[in-house]
Amino acid sequence: MHDDKDFLHIIFNMLFLYWFGKLVEEYLGNRRLINLYILGGLFGGILYLIMYNLIPYYQLRQPVYGLIGASGAVYAVVVGAATLMPNYTFFLLLLGPVRIKYIAAFFVVSSFIGTIGANGGGNLAHLAGALVGFIFITQLKKGNDLGKPLTAIAEWIKDIAKPKPKIKVTHRTTVRNGSVTSSSYGVPNQDEIDAILDKISRSGYESLTKEEKQKLFRASQKN
Repeated sequence: MHDDKDFLHIIFNMLFLYWFGKLVEEYLGNRRLINLYILGGLFGGILYLIMYNLIPYYQLRQPVYGLIGASGAVYAVVVGAATLMPNYTFFLLLLGPVRIKYIAAFFVVSSFIGTIGANGGGNLAHLAGALVGFIFITQLKKGNDLGKPLTAIAEWIKDIAKPKPKIKVTHRTTVRNGSVTSSSYGVPNQDEIDAILDKISRSGYESLTKEEKQKLFRASQKN
């Protein structure tokens, strides 16, 4: 949702999300890009609400449209990309090659100046999103993924929404040392294996549950 009189704002938000988001997605994957975007939007909205409910300066300047827009989320992606690859270069019309750290810095400083203007709340959300982007990437470099709770929620929703495949039960007879043993076990189908391999591609082997690891092992023994 956005102010319908400010169509250009929406266009530039989407362009920035595409340009900078492609960089984050290329190096960190789609899931982390989504997590970064959501966290930036959430904390941008939280700071907005805190400031307009607790700070007298902003209480006297309530905006007409209230809390709308996605700029906080977009700023998280912009600053996140600049923190991840500060020297990556964009070629800008009339300006030529510019490192993205300078582009991000320009918009952060502009938002800081704008916190006392007509769109003070929007600029506060920008700054909150920018801070989220910086913290998210710096923590990720240290091995701490702040988006893990969102990933867990997404996987939980996906598991609920996905139809449960029918489990094929087979009977196997094995001869060992002259004795015959038999066992029944569920053999995962190709759809299950594909889903597990997709999860490994997104989040690594360590993200698999015990059941998923067992399914992968059974599939490797099927032949």
